[in-house]
Amino acid sequence: MRLKIPAILAVVLVLTLSGVGQTNPTPLHRLVEKLFPIPSPTGYEHILVQEIKDTLPTKTVFSQDNLGSLYMAPAAGSPRMAVLTGMDEIAYVVSGITDDGYLTLHRGVRPPHALYDTYQVGHPVRIWTRKGRVDGVWALPSSHTLSRARRATLMQELTLEHAYVDIGAGSREAAELRGIAYLDPVTPAAFIHGLAGGLLSGPALGSKACVALVLDLAGKVGGTPSLADVQFIWLAQAKLVRRTGGQTVAMGALRARKDLKAREVVVVGTFPCPDDGEPVIAPGGGPVIAGGGEGSALYARILGAARTAGIPLQEAPDFASAVLSPFQGGSFDAVAVLLPVKFAATPSEVIQVHDLEALQRLLLAVTAEGGSR
Repeated sequence: MRLKIPAILAVVLVLTLSGVGQTNPTPLHRLVEKLFPIPSPTGYEHILVQEIKDTLPTKTVFSQDNLGSLYMAPAAGSPRMAVLTGMDEIAYVVSGITDDGYLTLHRGVRPPHALYDTYQVGHPVRIWTRKGRVDGVWALPSSHTLSRARRATLMQELTLEHAYVDIGAGSREAAELRGIAYLDPVTPAAFIHGLAGGLLSGPALGSKACVALVLDLAGKVGGTPSLADVQFIWLAQAKLVRRTGGQTVAMGALRARKDLKAREVVVVGTFPCPDDGEPVIAPGGGPVIAGGGEGSALYARILGAARTAGIPLQEAPDFASAVLSPFQGGSFDAVAVLLPVKFAATPSEVIQVHDLEALQRLLLAVTAEGGSR
């Protein structure tokens, strides 16, 4: 007898079987998978910093500023170019424990959009305590016990006053015995899902992929002499922003600008693709280039490098980036090269593997193009 598989289950099986584990992953893919589950909430980036240090050769020289950003010293001394990316993810901290053992949350940075908190409902989380990791899940009261007005409020736009995390504790004391304390960071449970068509999905996947890209490039310095005078930087507090001079700027980038010696700055980041209509920029179309300003030699060089290498490139010259903006104008020639991300800032961010590989090739071509001094 032939087994009949329901259509929806068949789709799930196709998506699962087309995942990362079914192919021969490249070193970059393995690096993304390695870094992806490591927590890096704004202000708690130290665990990811240590992983970056441990991945690079032991003789690599590092420094850190007072915010926690990690700077890799160029092998040739004075840098001609800086390649940087933000390494923090939007997360929460424990703000309280109820008498019946639920955790309440607070967010250290503002949400990227109004429904950010709402998207987290029902998803698993990880609480990083001094005793180790504790698993939990976002929880809400049963909708059957709520009024119609309260149900509508919770479904349309959740506020943290109504959000709870269930860790399976029955009392405040039981939660504290498991190591839960105020200000413990809380992050989404990090799982990468392979989808059909070379797509990958996961929470904060885009930014973690960018961290891996810069780390991959930094690891090539020893075997690529033309990279010896390039400085690699992983910014802390890139998600913590403030308004200054009419611009929204990332605190980590603002701090890095004070000590940066390189004139050329390449910002590696993500581009949130529109979800509706026919987007001009979409995953699968190649990396995105933004910024540069009028007469930017670096912008023109990146375009030329892409043409020479046959790398498709999408342009968004007016795209505003909180990490890029502190380096625009003045003595810097700064350009952002971005990874297109669909469903950005949701638990199901989607990136295209081909875009990731193309951005890797573009970064290597651009940084190596100038040669060593």
